[in-house]
Amino acid sequence: MKKYVFTGVMAALLTLPLVHAQQEASSNQQDAGPGMKQGMGMDQDDMQQRMQAMQGTMQQLHNTQDPKQRQQLMREHMQQMQQMHQSMGGMMGGGMGQNMQNMDSKQCQEMMQQRMNMMQGMHQQMMEHMQALQDMQNDSE
Repeated sequence: MKKYVFTGVMAALLTLPLVHAQQEASSNQQDAGPGMKQGMGMDQDDMQQRMQAMQGTMQQLHNTQDPKQRQQLMREHMQQMQQMHQSMGGMMGGGMGQNMQNMDSKQCQEMMQQRMNMMQGMHQQMMEHMQALQDMQNDSE
């Protein structure tokens, strides 16, 4: 039974943000909005702040033993991950490819490296979230 629950959670984690990212990408194509830098769907500082907030939430989760607080922190962390996915999806759909045509190879490489760093950070957050979820399930038994 645990395997089915875990598989279902994994599937939701991996597919739901993609749907949101696609919706965000189409809305970003219409309006870049304030706080956007050329070639990026969102200001680097904003993305870094979101990543730090996720890490802080996960740290709180690791530091608490209260089951209700852990549940709340898990929901908050999931919401933060989804928002980050939406923002990252907007980077690709929000004209990043078009802007890259106007950049030299070094600028393109830097932008892609930033994107890879963010993706690695998100991957790490997803892995920690899944581990915390599994720990919570083990604790409840």
